Amino acid sequence: MTPSGVQLTLWAAAGILRLWVYPFHLSAPDDISAGSSIAAPLLLGPVVGWGLWLRLATANGGPIPGGAWVLTLAAVTLAVGGFLAWSCGAPRRMLAWIGVGITGAVLLAAGLAGESAGAVIVAGSVTWALGIALLFLGNGLPREAPWWSIPSLVGALALVGVPLTLGFIAEATLIGGLTRGDRLEWGGAFVVGHLFLIPSLVRWLLLPPPSPLPDRRWPLVVRGVGLGLPVLLLIVAGLHPPLLISGLLTPPLGSLFTMPGLMGWLLWAVSLAGGGILAWQDGKLRPKIKLLLGAVHDLLRLEWLYGVMIGTLERGLGPLRVADEVVGGAGALLWSWLLFLLLLLVWGGK
Repeated sequence: MTPSGVQLTLWAAAGILRLWVYPFHLSAPDDISAGSSIAAPLLLGPVVGWGLWLRLATANGGPIPGGAWVLTLAAVTLAVGGFLAWSCGAPRRMLAWIGVGITGAVLLAAGLAGESAGAVIVAGSVTWALGIALLFLGNGLPREAPWWSIPSLVGALALVGVPLTLGFIAEATLIGGLTRGDRLEWGGAFVVGHLFLIPSLVRWLLLPPPSPLPDRRWPLVVRGVGLGLPVLLLIVAGLHPPLLISGLLTPPLGSLFTMPGLMGWLLWAVSLAGGGILAWQDGKLRPKIKLLLGAVHDLLRLEWLYGVMIGTLERGLGPLRVADEVVGGAGALLWSWLLFLLLLLVWGGK
């Protein structure tokens, strides 16, 4: 049975809520400690949402449902998520916002992919999950053993869609769709998002590790295997996409390089160059605008707005709570006694 357009739209709305898409992003955990493998699954909640979007693309015959409103939300998520990551005052709390920005990029790429949306969702979601996990478990830059930061570096490169990584599938599709569709507002969101995501990733990679590396052999071996396998998958699947994506319309590696076109490559280069310059000047710029960044960050997080909405709802439900207290709460005992006395009077009158 083929779902109707209304059903697909409702399912698309459900998929939006599962992906930390702005402004429905309050479930993004920005207060968990990095480096703890126990807390890592908290950052991978949107994986279920990506599975739902893959099912929706299949049910819709290839493209994702929703239309322009989904793409607009994705573009806003890319731009605002990137800024929230860069403007975050506590560096250890910005990984969730990096994930929000990359979510917007992958969803926008899937929306522009048309019949190849399924392949973009698979490649983009796997890149998202492995890249975020590598950054989370990479534990910063240990000065005494900097080679341990290579897996995190590969994860960051895959997240921004560097060629010959798995993330390049979604990135090339996104850039190609932006240049072919002539949508300046979405192209602007792409540039703004990458402008802030690049320095955020650099800032994360250069963080000092919160805990020292283990000094015993077997913990180091386990750590190396745990970080090396995702890196291997990101690179091998990027070189040979059918290894991961089978049964879906997947563009060959050669066509991925030609998909963006000259304008697309220039757009990508400008965004990377701007992000690199901002990363280079971050240490000088951030102290000067720290208060402004904090204010704008708190404003865009929208916790204040949701707090106002919840407070308004609480006040609106106040009369109902009073009635509940009278009828079924503390006043229930009084009503019971009144009913008991009324029954006594009725029976006594007989």
